[in-house]
Amino acid sequence: MSAEACKTLETVFPDILQQAAFAFGEPSAPGDLPFPEDGLLGGIRFSGSSAGSVQIAAPTALAGELAANALGLEPGDELVPGHAEDALRELLNIVCGNLLTAWAGEKAVFDLTPPEVAPLTEAAWKDLAGSPNVRAFIVDGMHSVMLRFNPDCSGAAQ
Repeated sequence: MSAEACKTLETVFPDILQQAAFAFGEPSAPGDLPFPEDGLLGGIRFSGSSAGSVQIAAPTALAGELAANALGLEPGDELVPGHAEDALRELLNIVCGNLLTAWAGEKAVFDLTPPEVAPLTEAAWKDLAGSPNVRAFIVDGMHSVMLRFNPDCSGAAQ
């Protein structure tokens, strides 16, 4: 990943967290983050002006907080767990759209796949932590989150 794409990820994700999720993210070193025993791995692919993917790994508890914030509920509300994966999908959708616009410009056109979410395995967490395309964050001082932005740099404006 280019230095420009890395910098874009470092600035876009905390901004989106703050604006869309009412949460705060601080950069961290991927290797310093503990594996969340109960986590989710989300991914979305894009094609068009460039191709690639965006992935997010986050604790299920954070996805639940995102759902609660979006629905105007308390995190412990019984409706929240049923919406946690949807909230992470929506966050991923927003992050991807904003990343691509910030990275490739307003005129670039992309097609996005629907975001997918699955349980996070320790092997997937270690894969992300070892990738040079990853940026890590501590969200609200307690949640370990990693994002991977894999653009094909050959076709997009930078």
